[in-house]
Amino acid sequence: MHQDVMIIHHMMLYNMLEIFLNFPKVGMLGVVGCEQLNDQGLWWDSPSRFGKILEDKDYYVMSVLQEPAGHYQSVEAIDGLIMMTQYDLEWESSVFDDWHFYDISQCEQFKTYGYDIGIPQQGYPWVIHECGPIINMERYEEYRLKFLDWKEQRL
Repeated sequence: MHQDVMIIHHMMLYNMLEIFLNFPKVGMLGVVGCEQLNDQGLWWDSPSRFGKILEDKDYYVMSVLQEPAGHYQSVEAIDGLIMMTQYDLEWESSVFDDWHFYDISQCEQFKTYGYDIGIPQQGYPWVIHECGPIINMERYEEYRLKFLDWKEQRL
């Protein structure tokens, strides 16, 4: 969980644990993500996005994406603002040693081991992300290209 995330849904942990208990194939859950990562490695530019979040960028903005039809929606990638896991897998920290693409690469790790990544049905946002108006994108492009190369080598 990022240091600037606040849980506002008092039953969030219970709801996520309930999914893990009822669906053992689900290895990781988040609150926003995409069904299929686009060719650029950008989950937020992908066509089929799921979840909800309140973001504080000097004023609150509610991002309401698609709502899962069932208990959760299986996705390819989640945003790292909050990642809850049912199983422990090694992080690719030798490759992704900075702020960017640790989340998407960990999603790839879980898929490699045959686990689903999911976005729970939320109804309303479960978290506030106080990311502010300016997001640090220093070295982002470097890590995006590193991720795409890393992913291609794994295929």
